[in-house]
Amino acid sequence: MKKLITLLLLAATVSLANAQQPDSTRNATNKAETGETFLATDEEKPAQFPGGEEALYAFLFNNLIYPQKAKNFDHQGKVIVAFDVEKDGSLSNITVKKSVWPELDSEAVRVVSLMPKWQPATLISSGEPVRTHMALPINFQLHGDEDEEIHNVVEKEAQFPGGDKALKSFLFNNLNYPKKAVKKGIQGTVLVEFVVEKDGTISNIRVKRSVSRELDAEAVRVVSIMPKWKPATLKGEIVRSLYRLPIHFALQL
Repeated sequence: MKKLITLLLLAATVSLANAQQPDSTRNATNKAETGETFLATDEEKPAQFPGGEEALYAFLFNNLIYPQKAKNFDHQGKVIVAFDVEKDGSLSNITVKKSVWPELDSEAVRVVSLMPKWQPATLISSGEPVRTHMALPINFQLHGDEDEEIHNVVEKEAQFPGGDKALKSFLFNNLNYPKKAVKKGIQGTVLVEFVVEKDGTISNIRVKRSVSRELDAEAVRVVSIMPKWKPATLKGEIVRSLYRLPIHFALQL
């Protein structure tokens, strides 16, 4: 049975090693000279996707495709993809560190292999680029049943837990203004549309009215991390419903 899909990105994580050793700087420098891959330490500035976390989220959101076979068999879960970021920012040795299902594993690896060059890790002491190891968790999650009607008109609308005041507080505490948008002076209101499922989870998130790629991606990211809502009701029954949420981005002058 077909499913509606939400693809959630969990922030990339970098393993830490040798941070407490007194000779960590010397060890890292020796490895940089030999071209050996090493794990991030306090002496190193980590590798970064071009544009930062917001851009990484946008890239995954725009390129990740849920495999049809995985949907048919209701396979979901978190695939952890490991890879090396070379000194020139290219990615190598892309492998699945934690597997979920072959099709999901392959899709996660495919998307990582499409990524542009990263900003490589550098030694803080010298600014010298180094080869480093990264691990990126990518969550595949299925929601809802496409055969069940999504209601636009209901008796009681779906509601964020705690009401409008709690929703505004959540957005205020979790919304990050993308640096690229700040530099360009981009502001405006992104209209995000999504389905509130019968169990309160959010699915089928999409931008109904766009402002810019960076602001759109941030708006979608924040909606995707929301807790379960109180679902809508119609004729006393809990139903799936469509909800549109305007998210405002305004620069302080």
